[in-house]
Amino acid sequence: TWILPLAGVIIALVILIGFVYSWRRRFTVLHLYLPLYVALILLPPWVTIRNWVPVIPFLYLWFALGLVAVSRWLAGRFEARSFQRPTWVAAVLVILLLSNLIRDVGHVRRGQEFRQYGVPWPIEERVLAEASAWIVDNTRPEDLVLHIQPQLLYLYTGRQTTELLASNDPVQISTLDPQAVVADVYQEFDYVVRFSHKDLIPGLAEELARHPANFELVYDNDAEPRIQVYRVRKPRAAIDASSSLVSQAQLASGPMYR
Repeated sequence: TWILPLAGVIIALVILIGFVYSWRRRFTVLHLYLPLYVALILLPPWVTIRNWVPVIPFLYLWFALGLVAVSRWLAGRFEARSFQRPTWVAAVLVILLLSNLIRDVGHVRRGQEFRQYGVPWPIEERVLAEASAWIVDNTRPEDLVLHIQPQLLYLYTGRQTTELLASNDPVQISTLDPQAVVADVYQEFDYVVRFSHKDLIPGLAEELARHPANFELVYDNDAEPRIQVYRVRKPRAAIDASSSLVSQAQLASGPMYR
């Protein structure tokens, strides 16, 4: 629906007005801190609500100041009889309540969808569980399977990864050297999982585009979020080319992640 995004835009504008209003009254270090902090949290591939926790009190403050600034501006534009501040503030609060109501209706609808499938998980978790069931049935226990969150995949399937890609943090994996990752894929892995929900494995998409013959698509849910499983074909040339990269990256060929 369009009402919830519109409410978000209105709230953001009021916060911005409050920010400028407080700056004009008195400039403090806080007015530098917030833009720098926002720039910092936007550096990772995605932003979660916990990133905003340290600045939420200041956002509330600037939202209140923004309401004050807007109400004063409106009071100056209209006669006192035709405009009463409490009425305008009540209108803003009604918009906020409506935005929460719309969100809650969305939660109810999503809950009904979960009940229909019989799995109380978000859809991205459900499609991963379905792909994991396929992996369990169609791969060997000793096969190595690359996934952006290997600990989660190991929980579902018991399939392992390598030391280079053993982190369960997608952000940390996304910072690895793409050449080292591709070398590890050819040298060690039997299967790779590409998940559109978190398609952050360095170099994988480019390698699939450059050398599609080296990867056999064996599973595809053909829906969104899309999850695909490829069997890695290990051509002699690819393994030889990756050997030097493997030694440079100091990949572990012994103990696997458990």
